[in-house]
Parts: sequence; C-alpha cells; structure tokens
Amino acid sequence: PLVCPAGMPGPRLWSASSSIPAPNAWQRAVIERSNYLFKITDPAQTKSLVISDRKPKFMLPGWAAEQQRHVWQSKSKASDVGVQCAGLAGTMVAADAYGVTCAPDAVGRHACGHNNGWILWHAAETYNFDGQHPCPVGQGLTDFHVCAPEVPLADFERIDYRHLSGSDIQCYKDGRPASACAAECLEDDRCMGVNYVYPNSYLPTWGTASGCCLKHAAEPLVVVGDGTGDKRADFWVRRWSGKWALAMNIHASDGHNFGWGAWDPATAVGTAANALSADYLDATVWDAGANYIAIVRHNNGVCEASKVWRFTTPGRSLRDYFDLTKTKRLIATQGGHLEAYVTPGMGGAAVDPIFGVAGDLAVNWHYSNNGARIALSGGHLSAAGANDDDTHGLGNELGASTGHVRGAQSADWWHDASIIQGDCHGGSCVVQGTDHGTKLQDGTMYGQYAIYVSPSADSFPCPGPRLRTEMPDRNSEPPLQFGGLSGWVHVNVQGRTANLNDLQHEHPRGATPFIYDLQGMAFTHVVVQRLGSYWCNSWGGWKARWGVKADTSMGISFTSQDRFCYNSGSFGYFWREETREACHTTGCWGWPAAGTACDDIEVLDVCPGTELCASGAACDACGSDGSTVLFRPRDGVPKTYLSVQNYDTFIQDWFYDNGCETSPHETVRYAVYVMPAGAP
Repeated sequence: PLVCPAGMPGPRLWSASSSIPAPNAWQRAVIERSNYLFKITDPAQTKSLVISDRKPKFMLPGWAAEQQRHVWQSKSKASDVGVQCAGLAGTMVAADAYGVTCAPDAVGRHACGHNNGWILWHAAETYNFDGQHPCPVGQGLTDFHVCAPEVPLADFERIDYRHLSGSDIQCYKDGRPASACAAECLEDDRCMGVNYVYPNSYLPTWGTASGCCLKHAAEPLVVVGDGTGDKRADFWVRRWSGKWALAMNIHASDGHNFGWGAWDPATAVGTAANALSADYLDATVWDAGANYIAIVRHNNGVCEASKVWRFTTPGRSLRDYFDLTKTKRLIATQGGHLEAYVTPGMGGAAVDPIFGVAGDLAVNWHYSNNGARIALSGGHLSAAGANDDDTHGLGNELGASTGHVRGAQSADWWHDASIIQGDCHGGSCVVQGTDHGTKLQDGTMYGQYAIYVSPSADSFPCPGPRLRTEMPDRNSEPPLQFGGLSGWVHVNVQGRTANLNDLQHEHPRGATPFIYDLQGMAFTHVVVQRLGSYWCNSWGGWKARWGVKADTSMGISFTSQDRFCYNSGSFGYFWREETREACHTTGCWGWPAAGTACDDIEVLDVCPGTELCASGAACDACGSDGSTVLFRPRDGVPKTYLSVQNYDTFIQDWFYDNGCETSPHETVRYAVYVMPAGAP
C-alpha cells in the first residue's frame, strides 16, 4: 500500500460510514497543507483506498447542504489532472468517470435507483456491481486520512504531565492529534486550554484511541482517564498574544454589585455564556500580565465605543492594579488613548465617564471616604483629602474607608457606574442604572462596559464583529473566512470610503438607498454581516434574523433598484422576487400576483464556524443566528451591480410604508463583502 512522504504522517480526519462530513477548521487547515493524497481505510488499517484529488467537493462551500454526501464527489475533471486512485494493488490509475445520474460530480458510472455500475467510494465501500471499478477494495472503508504535516500549535504553550482535577466541557476519544484538539479550542470562546492524552503504554490513557478535553475558563482542569483516579497528561495553555481577552464586564442594572468594594480582592463572577449581558469577571485574565487595556461600551455585545491605552508599567496584572496594598491613586497609562471610536449619535456620549472625557486611566482613585476604581485624568480627579464626591467613573463609592481597607464599601453609596456631572454631593449625584446603594436614585444606563487586556494587541475592532470573550487585534486580524473562502473585499455605498469606520447607517423609519461602489469589480459572492442588534423590518417589531430563516424585511439586488429578492418571514422562509412595477400594479409584499420565486440568487447562512447552511434545520443545527448571510448568483456569472437595503426603500417610488422599523435606540448597521470574480 502507498505511504505518505516523510514529514507528512497522514493524520486521521474523521470516520464516515455513510456521509462525508463538512470539514471543521482543523480538518480544513490540514487538508489545505496536504498533497491531496487521501487514504480511506478500515479501522485496523488492514486495507485502504488511496485517492488523489486536488478538488474534492467536500472542501467547497455548501457541502453541508449537499444531498449526496455518501459518495465521493470532485471538481477535478480530466482536463486539470483529474482523479486517480489505488486499491489493493497499490498502483495509481485514472478514475476520471463522472456518470452518476443523481450526483453529476460523483466519481463513477451508475444509474441511481438500480444495482449497476461502480462508484469510487460509496458509504464505506468501493461499490463495484459491474466489476469495472478501477481500484476495488471492498467494504469497511470508514477512516479518512490525508498526507499532510501537522498543524502547528502556535497559539498554545505545553505544560507537561500536570496533575489534573475537576470537570470539562467536552472530551474526544477518537484518536485525533493534539492539533485537532487545539483547533476545537480556538473555535470555542470559553476554552482556555486543552488536555491531551497520548496513547502511550506508560501513561494511563483511554486505550489506543487517546484524545483530549477542552477546559472552560470558569472551570478547573479536567480529570483524564477512566474514573479510577487522577491521571497525568499534557496541558496546552492557550496563548493570548495578539488577541484581546475579556477581563470584566459591568452591567449597571443586573442586580449585582460591581461598586468599589467588589474589585479588591476580586473573585470570579458570572459565566462565559452571560459574559456580555451581565456582570462578569474572569479570574484567569484578571491575573494575567498585560501591556494594553481596552474599555468598550456596548449594547449586549454590539460595540458602540472603544478606547485603547498602553500601561506605563509593562506586564502588571489587573489584580495588581486594583489591589489597594499595591496601588493607590495611580495614573496607570501615559500619552492618552492610542485610539478611540464613538458611534455617531451615541446616547449619553457627552456625559459618559470613559468616552465623554479625554486623558489617561486613573486607577484606585480614593479620596477622603470616596473612590472610583477607574476614572480619566481629563475629568475631575479629587485631591486625596477632598470629600467632594466629584470623581466619577467605574466602580464607585461615596462613603467608606476606600483608602485604607481592601473591599471597603457602604450599603448606601456604592454604584457600578456614574456619569460626568457638575458639583454634586451624596444623594444629588447621578448614577447609571439600578445597581447602587440605598441612598442613591436610579439613573439611565447608557450601556455596558467591557474591559479587555492584552500583552500585545493595541487596536480594538470596533466597529466590527459582535463582542466575544476573545477578540482579535484589528491590525493583525486574520483574513476573513466565510464559507471556507478567503479573499473577501469590503465595499461601501457610493460616496463613502471602504472603511468599517465609515459605514452608512439606516435610521429608524429611514428609507435610504444602499447602492454599493464596487470599485470596478465584478463579483461572484456577497456576504452581508449585521453589526448592530437588528435588521430593518416592515411588519412591526425589531427583528434580528435574515437569510435562510428570515423574520425581517431586507432585500438584495444584483440588477437594479427596480428588481430585487427578499424574504419577510411571512412565506415559510420562501424567498421571493419582486419588481417595483409589479408592486405598483398588483400589490406589494409578495401577494400572489406580485411575487415569484427568487430563482436567480442562492441564499445561505454563514454559521459561527464559517461553514454554510441552506435549510432551516441545518442552520439551527450549526447555531446560525441570521446575522451573517451569503448570496451568490445561481448562474455563476459575475455581477456588477449590488444593492442591499430594506424593503420599503426598494418600493418607495410607488408606496411608502414606515421605512426601516427597528429599535428607536440604535441605527441599523451592516458590513458588505464581495468575492471578486477570478479570486482563487
């Protein structure tokens, strides 16, 4: 049997007895680094089918929705090398036959529905009814391997043979290599590291399979083994270099106290699941050395404003900065913020304690019996003995021994967040939200405050994707990947720059045309990614899902403002095509005479792992929330016109309804990316 070249050990990708799965991030990375020589074996590797295929169809977008995944399909035709195979004889021969009637890209010759012909790989066997299969091997071919080097564990640091205890998120006992476990961890915002068990006889293991467990940030390390006692295994710690890690989130109306006293000594608060919708503190990140800090104001994960500073002293942790025995009344950064972004028209911007003033970060700023854990030097910083109640920021107190006792707080005067205001005293001071002491009054909560730190990231991606517990550095963000494709180009509406900071917003009840400047490009795919909380609607209510299971009223056109496709959610997730003329003459919103099926544009949701889904069930299974949608012309012909806007804008020449129906508290924002024609 053929073997992989030296240095390309042929890692096992998956086991498939019926359908070939869509590759996950690790599997895709391995295959892209391979020589595209696949080996499909029985579990004991006593027999194998070897396939050389530069364009296996399971690597293309949309494979998860493919109906015939139980057969090997390929886009490698004879004109561009073609498919080759080797069976028991071990000699590579051509397998360039594409005659399977129910799957035009399947390799073989077979009329579906009858016993006849042959198929290269069919549900774990080399189907060979007519004896013409070029590489017959037999049945039981379930284990897929590819000749490729291991994907490096660059984002992890190994700690050898550490004793472990506690619980886990998810364990894998299928023999996948450490790099596969690492890839799973990188796809999970909660994962702080990986336990990997080697299949060596001198270590307690799960047997010959080996595997790994992913470790949750808020959970202890995991016990590895069969329950007979503590085991020993390698622990791969996730590096945070080049990324932002969420240390704290402050929600001033969630019922939890994040006033002055809760910051020192700090303990873990909340879970990763609600890290950006309630008070949260990650003790691991709190203890990590940091060189940069970002404070982000957001609305349930949608970034509204951000600032980044560089700490004056490198490598100190937030625990050190807020430990009263180590730090008092310190200006912790210098030179002011490195960058700042505030959404135009953001509510409360002028009185925001972080974004309404300039300057450096003042931490543990106690004065008399008052204090603010974080304030800005551009605002009012009270003298040490001044009992003026006039330094306002995050983590506040107006009546406790803030300069002498760790964790000091009163029942009456603590509050999570304040605002910039004139001279006030005690009960006349205005606070944000409902989280405060008994002698203070409820105030407007303008947003939540997320605090991120990093050893090296110095630019925060706001505006950008929805916030997570880990965020990329804007300046070192990897190439966008949607549906397994890279090479996407961000485009903006006519008259604006191709910069995410310069997006056109749709205002509540607005009907603004969004016609995109394609910069002379023709395109083959479009991705539209919602950056705010909602899309535009026309039917009342604030809606967040577009795409395969649309419940909102957005449309797209590849031709003109007069002809468009949309799905309001009122038609059983059926996409319709409509024209302004039909709307004017026979009725709008896809009434029977006005709307027809949208046959020209294929609509797919982009799942959280960037794979695509084409049905409601598949999108639910992959976790799509309808915030990122991919469109492509069904005829495959590159297009040169693009408009993405709400339904009422498309029809406004004839009928003006209510425009963009959305939350009155924010605008609708979305980024649009195109795949240029001819991109690899």
